[in-house]
Amino acid sequence: MVFERSGSTPHMVYQKPPDSKDVLRRRASLTAMATAVGHDHKDFAKELIGVADHCRQLGKLDQAVPKYEDAIKIISKSSGADCLEVANCLHKIAIALHHVGDFDRALNKYKQALDITVCKLGYEHEEVVRLPQASVCVRRVWN
Repeated sequence: MVFERSGSTPHMVYQKPPDSKDVLRRRASLTAMATAVGHDHKDFAKELIGVADHCRQLGKLDQAVPKYEDAIKIISKSSGADCLEVANCLHKIAIALHHVGDFDRALNKYKQALDITVCKLGYEHEEVVRLPQASVCVRRVWN
């Protein structure tokens, strides 16, 4: 479910969860994007993240994580390893790892994402404050 703002009043809009057909469509789009701009282009990385998001939402975490990692490699080359897009991918990897119970690796990815985000935005920024999954992961690892 997504909230959209129409005028001054937000309203709910139903958003269908992805299914296998959506993933196939995204993969076809990924192939077309690779042909158009190449495998090292930032737009290809964004499309790769879209496919990974669909896989993650379908519970195919073993397929999602490598796609996020590939996107990180591409984005790091064009924008640097300390950009917010890399932090976002690291955070998504951490969520996936957390869901499969790999808390040590998840904690490492959460920390990397948080370090980049704090470095870029500062401790008080809303993006830093809204990273509650990291604290949940930390509690599970240390308890």
